[in-house]
Amino acid sequence: MGSASYVPRLSRLLAENSRFVTLFQNIPGLGRGLFAATDIPQGTVILEEVPLVSTAPVSKKQSWCAGCLRPEFIADEKSHHGAIYCPSCAGNGESIRAMYAGIEWGPLHSFCVEHGNQKFPLLVSELACMKVREDIDGGDFRSSDMSSLCHVNVQRDLIPQEWRDSFEALMASFDSISGARDCLNLSWYVDMMSRIHVNAFRVDIVDVGSLLIGDKGGYSALLKEHVTAARESGSAVYVLASMLNHSCIPNVGVGFPRNTHEIRLTAERDISQHEQLCVSYIDADAPVAERQQMLEFSYGFRCECEKCREEMASL
Repeated sequence: MGSASYVPRLSRLLAENSRFVTLFQNIPGLGRGLFAATDIPQGTVILEEVPLVSTAPVSKKQSWCAGCLRPEFIADEKSHHGAIYCPSCAGNGESIRAMYAGIEWGPLHSFCVEHGNQKFPLLVSELACMKVREDIDGGDFRSSDMSSLCHVNVQRDLIPQEWRDSFEALMASFDSISGARDCLNLSWYVDMMSRIHVNAFRVDIVDVGSLLIGDKGGYSALLKEHVTAARESGSAVYVLASMLNHSCIPNVGVGFPRNTHEIRLTAERDISQHEQLCVSYIDADAPVAERQQMLEFSYGFRCECEKCREEMASL
């Protein structure tokens, strides 16, 4: 698809999922949000979405697919030192993935590991490949789709030093790509990080390779097992799912039933037409004071849902 006919991802996803969801703008105190377009029975799959960008943790970069985060597969012949791809992903967005797989990511990966196994700079690295390819030769992947997501305004003199350092690590990895420094700058990086920080989802993956071989229930049974030791997490940014607001009593559940980065949103209870669709950004079973602290620190707001009001009143 050429740039002249490009349809912004948010518009396309809203059209594709209009049976169940609609986007409302300018909700008092909340900004935007998704609402039920019709009555939705409990258990209904509301939508499934592939992310704009996703990443495995550094420790899994050589065993999970760099495209869909699938943990167990026979690597495609196009995979090489920078990244590996499963057969389903190897041919998609080939110019972007060829660039990503050809970059020596050592400086950025080392930074992420040394600073608490960070994943957000890894997400920006994929967006950077999109932007460089887009700016140099007009690729079809639009890093500009990130502009539809909310963000935190960060003044230049208040940019965290850690963000500055991670940007330098990113640019060190891009030194081998001609024209990259003309496309990427600190302001762009901060804008991407500010959007990722308030929109990224944790992607829970069952790392089948770490489970005991010979389970008689088969692979589908393994996915139903909540084996803490076998769960790893990636990170992903979704365009439509990121429009969901938070509640500590969410009516929408989040899952990854295919054990990839594709998200599935399911009705946790019967939902009425025009009711807002909400997920929980945090552990909704944590004590109310802890929940409020986590939300204020990570997302910049305090929750006013019914559960929080009742629990705060009883303190």
